[in-house]
Amino acid sequence: MNSSRFIALKHERSVYRWLVFSSDLWSKVADRANAWVRGIHHGRLPRGSRVRGTTMMDIGGGFLATGPVWIEAIAVGDDRSPKLFVGERVHFSQGVHIGAARNVRIGDGCLFGSRVLVTDHGHGSYRGNAQSSPEEDPIRRPVHAEGEVEIGDRCWLGDNVIVLPGTRLGAGCVVGAGAVLSGTFPAQSMVVGNPARIVKTFDGETGVWVRHPTAESGSNFAPTDQGGESA
Repeated sequence: MNSSRFIALKHERSVYRWLVFSSDLWSKVADRANAWVRGIHHGRLPRGSRVRGTTMMDIGGGFLATGPVWIEAIAVGDDRSPKLFVGERVHFSQGVHIGAARNVRIGDGCLFGSRVLVTDHGHGSYRGNAQSSPEEDPIRRPVHAEGEVEIGDRCWLGDNVIVLPGTRLGAGCVVGAGAVLSGTFPAQSMVVGNPARIVKTFDGETGVWVRHPTAESGSNFAPTDQGGESA
């Protein structure tokens, strides 16, 4: 290869790297601006995200979504008090949907994989008095706020996890892809399946995850997700 050709290739690569850098920088700036105008003042929110009810949200600093997400706090009747609380340094992957009609709390340092759903409500009432009729379109059934949801600090939820109303997940839990959570799970548990069950717990003395007494044999599971990029 002659020197002129070598110089030309070197120049093309420099231009390409500059274009990639500029595109990435612009994307970050645009995501921060999009977050700001939607009431998230210390984070990044990709264009195409849906955010509703920002006056009923409290989202901490360092928030990052790596793809479009859907976050909503829903007023039920005249109640417009804060309903959704997201801690510091929380990372969401593409397609995460958080819906709060009563109270959803997500702790500091959590990581959610793609298409995670967290909700504390449903369309219609199916227990007690004045239950909803199947003859009525679901979209016309009133939003029914059910149990509060609490996800502790530093939890990792893999792809396609569903967190149902009334769930309480302790700090430091690992939740396997596709798990459906309902109920209470203690801190530092590894949870998998539908319905979700505990398969391992963390032993602080040995520094290892040990099999839970009720776990089925043969599970060496860790969740799958797309992860998150640095802010």
